[in-house]
Amino acid sequence: MQIDAISVCFPAKCISVDETVDMIRFHSKTSFQGDLDATVDYIRRLLQRSGARTRYWLAEDESPIDLLANCVNETLAKANCSARSVDMLIYTGIGRGYIEPAQACILAKKMGMLHTQCLDIVDACMSWSRAMQLAWHYLYSRTYERILIVNAEFLNIPGGALYPVNYAIENSRQIRWLLPTYTLGEAATATVLSLGDNQWQWQFRSLNDKAHLCTIPGQGYRRYTSLQENVISDQVMAEKDQTGRLSSFGQELHDIAGSELKQVLHALDLELDKINTIFPHASSSTAWNHFADIAGVTGKLYHIYPKYGNLISASLPAAMELAFQEKRISRGEQLINWVGSAGMSFSAYSYVF
Repeated sequence: MQIDAISVCFPAKCISVDETVDMIRFHSKTSFQGDLDATVDYIRRLLQRSGARTRYWLAEDESPIDLLANCVNETLAKANCSARSVDMLIYTGIGRGYIEPAQACILAKKMGMLHTQCLDIVDACMSWSRAMQLAWHYLYSRTYERILIVNAEFLNIPGGALYPVNYAIENSRQIRWLLPTYTLGEAATATVLSLGDNQWQWQFRSLNDKAHLCTIPGQGYRRYTSLQENVISDQVMAEKDQTGRLSSFGQELHDIAGSELKQVLHALDLELDKINTIFPHASSSTAWNHFADIAGVTGKLYHIYPKYGNLISASLPAAMELAFQEKRISRGEQLINWVGSAGMSFSAYSYVF
């Protein structure tokens, strides 16, 4: 499988760490019990310690579907192909406007892909990696000849899973599961794939007993989970209804990840010292540098987190395209993508770019 082209489109509104804590202060001024100034200063220090500087949100005149359509047109032009030549369209990630039908179908209609096969993959920050592995199988089985993978991670839309609900805090204990909210940026990406003869290796691991650590529950979620999981979740989040709201225990997720990420990385049949660039999931540059130290790959990571934040399923394709634009990587080079995700799941996979 070969990557013919990748494009990334960022929205226009830049949000700094100081602006983030100002939003928390504004939305919490009537709800918070305790010393609000001390709490937002603590949040600022935690964000800065993670490596965060800025991230990008939609401006008032921007929409996810238009940014995604622009991104698709750009990457199709790079790949020298038309929208109607795409056999399979896979939409990945958490940001979406539709539960039914597949968000891929909505985009296909807009792009004039009248007979393109469509499906969605939802696996939190692992979604793009899962889609890539599925595309690899489809292409090598000759089921499809050209596959387009897209995402539009725009979760900071007012009234959504993050904003303003997670910015109105009531006490400092809530920071434990709210902090990752303040790291999430926005972006759309599009990736065109065809068969080619490039070699790929895949390694995945799962810890499904940790699935409760990062969730966005839907309507009636209590009917779709066990009593034990309800108790764990409701004890922490009793202050408000969880429906449609992100809760993510970032410290607990990162505490678990180090040993698991080392295992998937070292399971690859590669001489890691000969790899120059590894693309990590963008959840915290500080945490991932620590994981790199544990795994013995210090100095090999390419980070987009400080400038763009956590782009969820868009993190990896965005990083790959930015690194290519900066001439950090080149065609024909062997690279590794390295992911830890809610679920929990972990992956490392290598490929020739």
